[in-house]
Amino acid sequence: LQFDEIAHDGSARTISFEESGGFPAAGTKFEGQGLPADLVSNWEVSGENPYIRVCDSNGCTNDVQAENVDGSQMAQVSTDSGVTTLEITLATAKQQYLNSFYWAYRGSGNPACPEDGLGATNATLEVTYYDLSGDAIWADTFCGGLYDAWKPLFTLAQSSVTGIPMSKVVMVMTPPTGGSAFYLESVELVEIVFNAEDAIADLQSQIDSISLTPGPQGPQGKAGSDGVAGSDGAAGADGATGADGAAGADGATGPAGADGATGPAGADGVAGAAGADGAAGADGAQGPQGKQGAAGNAADCVACADVAAGAVDLACLVMGENIPTSFADAQAAAQVIVNTLLISTNICEDTCEIGSEIDALINGKMNP
Repeated sequence: LQFDEIAHDGSARTISFEESGGFPAAGTKFEGQGLPADLVSNWEVSGENPYIRVCDSNGCTNDVQAENVDGSQMAQVSTDSGVTTLEITLATAKQQYLNSFYWAYRGSGNPACPEDGLGATNATLEVTYYDLSGDAIWADTFCGGLYDAWKPLFTLAQSSVTGIPMSKVVMVMTPPTGGSAFYLESVELVEIVFNAEDAIADLQSQIDSISLTPGPQGPQGKAGSDGVAGSDGAAGADGATGADGAAGADGATGPAGADGATGPAGADGVAGAAGADGAAGADGAQGPQGKQGAAGNAADCVACADVAAGAVDLACLVMGENIPTSFADAQAAAQVIVNTLLISTNICEDTCEIGSEIDALINGKMNP
């Protein structure tokens, strides 16, 4: 927040060194005094045999032109030789700054500006301004102060610094050689007025608009020594329940439980496939003697085809228990039965191709 943003110029006061403003009569020195008391706390001159006094048109003016800017009196600042320094300490009861003044020169050298046509400038008036902390904030260098008859000429000097309260102003007149004197008239001081409400509003506005840009990170500082251990903090709240852990290894097998009650009998399973023929059993005991058959050739004969048909029918009946899986199996079964029948059968034909008869019959039944 800039100072000139919360303050503005108030009333301007002009010091014209008149008796009505508290200054002494013409010809009187006033160094070390605060005049006017509410504006200046001290006038101080330094150099070789320095002084500051009041002059008028009838006294120590050395034909200053114009004779006066305001009123009839002016101030003369002088030393016998070398640099002349005037320090004006402002009254701090008021917030004020030097706005302007008139000055004229009487001494060795030429302070006139190049455009004045009096040759090279070799004498200067330098004015330095100090803030309320006593720090120099700016310096102006002025030329002028003479007219073409080489007589003192009041020239307006306008300060480059405005709106900042000052604690003092230092004027230094430097001639090339010899002594110097300069005159002051119509020194204008401006009081600074503050408006607290405007200041707060302006300050808040600037705070609201602040935008900070992070600077680069600084170097790592040295590690400090360990601090004293603090007391234990209060117990923290319980944390959230953690996720389930991995399953543990199986435990050792427990002892076998007692046998359960016997369950009801299950339904009969589907009959299994017929097993392979078992080994032939041992011969049974001899049965009782059968009745006497008819004599061989005298017995009744049986046709060859009937023997074959009976063998096949008997084979089919028997094989209902053990079903052959191929034509060869069926043929073998029938042949066994035929051989049995032939033992006690008297075939009518002399020639009986019993095998061919059986093959034909079996083929007809299995491939109708």
